[in-house]
Amino acid sequence: MINPMSTQLLMPLAPHGDLLNLFDVLDPVAPQLRELAVAESEPGAVICDGLRVRLTSVGQPAELPSTLAISLLRLDETTLMCSVSDVTLVVQQEQQRLVSQLRDATRIDSLTLMPNRAVVIERIDGALHKARTDPQYEFAVLFINGDRFNRINVTLGQSAGDELLRLMAARMNGTVRMRDAVGRATDPEQTAARHARSS
Repeated sequence: MINPMSTQLLMPLAPHGDLLNLFDVLDPVAPQLRELAVAESEPGAVICDGLRVRLTSVGQPAELPSTLAISLLRLDETTLMCSVSDVTLVVQQEQQRLVSQLRDATRIDSLTLMPNRAVVIERIDGALHKARTDPQYEFAVLFINGDRFNRINVTLGQSAGDELLRLMAARMNGTVRMRDAVGRATDPEQTAARHARSS
């Protein structure tokens, strides 16, 4: 038995309308299902839960689902219950979150966990633009340079130098007000960041 919604979701896998056997329909995208069902013979066994399958039909209209989630449960020796869901939007949102996380990761200095040079330049450019359009807007940029820092690396080793940088970062972050905390999604008025310079 199959309900109308499942029929509609599975139709891209069965263009000729042959939906008599679910395993045959899903075989091109989930060939492992039949074997999993045989292996799980106990009533109540979960054969799969939320197994995602991609629909890659050529020329498929954009409004049709591109990713389905399949859940399969054994009711008894001869009966299975399957749930088919369209998770296209969920997958797209997950991909957008991943892209955002990767973008954020490239904007953070891995040693100090402070915003990096790209963020510094972006924030200064933004402040300069705002100052040009709003005469009342004021901002300040403070550069702190660690003079003769290389001596730490040479005399005590790079791990000691790294620890000192982390300590400096923690203290600078401690001076930034809570509402202006580093790494906020919104654009804070103050930002402590590391502008690493190769030497």
